[in-house]
Amino acid sequence: MDHLGHWLIQPAFLINSSFLEGRAVAPTDGENLGFIDFTGSFVVPPRFSRYSAFSEGLAAVCMDDR
Repeated sequence: MDHLGHWLIQPAFLINSSFLEGRAVAPTDGENLGFIDFTGSFVVPPRFSRYSAFSEGLAAVCMDDR
């Protein structure tokens, strides 16, 4: 939402995080996590089980327990 209470991204995700470096975490099924941009479009498809926030353009992720 913007500072006036208008939706910038329509609610479509079960959970999400704050935006850091223009990316936020969002799942489509509650288990596989991906990263969306300010438009709500996935820039990294949801396929990770765990993640860390972006820092200097990178984020650590866990896929298949690795």
